[in-house]
Amino acid sequence: MLGSVHCLDHIAITAGDELERFKSELLPFGPELFAGRLLPNLRAAAGTQLFDCLGHLDIYRKYIQPLLDSRFTRAVDSLLPSALKFVAESGTGIEVNSSALRRGNPEPYPDVHILRMAWDSGVRVFTVGSDAHRPADLGKGLETAVQALKVLGADPARFRRRKLLSTV
Repeated sequence: MLGSVHCLDHIAITAGDELERFKSELLPFGPELFAGRLLPNLRAAAGTQLFDCLGHLDIYRKYIQPLLDSRFTRAVDSLLPSALKFVAESGTGIEVNSSALRRGNPEPYPDVHILRMAWDSGVRVFTVGSDAHRPADLGKGLETAVQALKVLGADPARFRRRKLLSTV
């Protein structure tokens, strides 16, 4: 079961058609506020124990990050390790999502920097997915997602009926 954070303060951060709302309602508060609100939501999702893995942790790269300055990256880098430690302690894994590659990004969601943070924080369960919304996109980029895990020394986990069969 995969869980993902798509909204913040009832604004879809994964939808281009809600960018204007983001710009008017959240952007004025600054990048630190956005990071400070997003990461507790990831932590809360892991804490519910409803999900086996969390999907596309840095989906904000798609629409939101280009609107924010370098303070956002510093805020994420300072807050993410404790959130990832909580994810690891909860037994929740992380999905490596190849949909970013279809949009011209060189790295999957999350990028290798965040995957390294997750590994260093104790996350050992990783899955891969293509987040296909069309049959033609099913499985695209999975080789790149698997290679991102290989850099860590990890292999994709396998589940059957929500039971973890294998990890690293």
